[in-house]
Amino acid sequence: MRTRSASASGLVAIPIERAFPNITTHDPSRFYPKYGVLPAVVAVKDQTGAWDAVGQTRQLVLSDRSTVIETLTVVNSPDVFGYRLTDFTGLFGTLVAWAESEWRFQTVNGGTSIVW
Repeated sequence: MRTRSASASGLVAIPIERAFPNITTHDPSRFYPKYGVLPAVVAVKDQTGAWDAVGQTRQLVLSDRSTVIETLTVVNSPDVFGYRLTDFTGLFGTLVAWAESEWRFQTVNGGTSIVW
């Protein structure tokens, strides 16, 4: 099995206490547009809980009509949160077994560094 990884980082001019909940509770259909071959997230269904505890799940509906299940794997406010994507359908279901993501937050000069 082959694995791939990617990362991105940025600075925001808001304190970590505001940055963490703004990122962790966002609606991904407003945040993840189509990018290259990756379809956009267009809807969220069947979310369990307030999206703030390990084990909560939701189904993401993608612009190519496929779906994926997202499960929170770590929530340690305001430092880190992570999730695992499984049960891909459509084309990605034949290519991808699972994916994991982690967001790390750190106070920097009155703002917040975010690393994905």
